[in-house]
Amino acid sequence: DEVHGIPFFTPFYARKPILVLIHEVAGEIWGYTFGFPLNKLGPIIDKFYLKIYENKKFWTDSKFTIDELVKFGIERKNCLSIPCPSNAKVLQKLPTKNKKYTFISINRIVKMKGIEDVIDAFSIINKKIKESELWIIGTGDPEYIKSLKINKIEKLNLKKHIKFWGFVSEKKKLELMRKSHLLLHGSIKEGWGLVVIEAASQGTPSVVYNSSGLNESVKNNTTGLVVSQNTPLQMATEVISLISDKKRYNSYQINGLKWAKELNWENAANLSLRLLKNEK
Repeated sequence: DEVHGIPFFTPFYARKPILVLIHEVAGEIWGYTFGFPLNKLGPIIDKFYLKIYENKKFWTDSKFTIDELVKFGIERKNCLSIPCPSNAKVLQKLPTKNKKYTFISINRIVKMKGIEDVIDAFSIINKKIKESELWIIGTGDPEYIKSLKINKIEKLNLKKHIKFWGFVSEKKKLELMRKSHLLLHGSIKEGWGLVVIEAASQGTPSVVYNSSGLNESVKNNTTGLVVSQNTPLQMATEVISLISDKKRYNSYQINGLKWAKELNWENAANLSLRLLKNEK
C-alpha cells in the first residue's frame, strides 16, 4: 500500500500481507495546500487511516517520519527507514562554479516548499553579495508564479537577479547544480530531501530549514547547514557565513560527494528486498 495524503485502504479488501510505503504524514501540509474544509479535515483523515493500519509494517525514508508514526500509535518496531539514493552520477572531482555567487532552488513551486522564504533570504544575501543570482527550477501554478514575480520579486527589486528556469531535463538540472554554489531549501516538511543528495553529488552543499527529511538528508555542519531558526534572516546569515569561509565550504563539498556515494541503490535495493521478503 502507498500513502500520499491518503492510502488505498487495503486492510478492507486485501487478503495478503500489507506493507505501507509512506514518505511523510501530511499533517500541516493540509493547511498549506488546501482551503476550507480540507485544511481542517486533513489532520482528522491522518488519524483515521493510521488507526486502520496500526498493526501493519511501515516503510519510509526518514527517521523523523517514524517518530511521527509512533505519535499516532504505530509501534516503532513495525517501522523501517531506508534513505533514498540519487540517480545522479557522483562527480570524481569538485566542479568549477559560476563566477557570480549563484544559489539554486529546485522544487515544485508551491507555498509549502518555502519558495517565498528562499526569495526573502536571497534578498538579504543580495544586499551583502551584490552580483549574486538565484535560479529557481520547477513548475507550479502559473498564477502563483506570476504573483511571486510581481508581488515579491519586483517589490524587492530582484528581477535582474532571479531567473525562473521552469521545467528542465535531468541533464540540465545537474549542470545547473554543478554551476551553483549552494542549494537553498525552505520547505515546511519533506519525506526526504532528494534534491539535497543530488546537489551534494554535484559538489554543491545545501542550506536548509530544520524540517523533517531535510534535516536528515543534510548532515549538519558536515555536508551543509540546517539553520537554527526557520526564518529567511537565519538562512541568509548562515549562507553568508558559509560562503565567506572557503575552507569550510570546500570541506562541505568533499563530504557531500562522500555522502552521495554512500547512498547507493544497491544498498537500498538489498534492504528493500529483505523487508519485502520478511512480509511474505
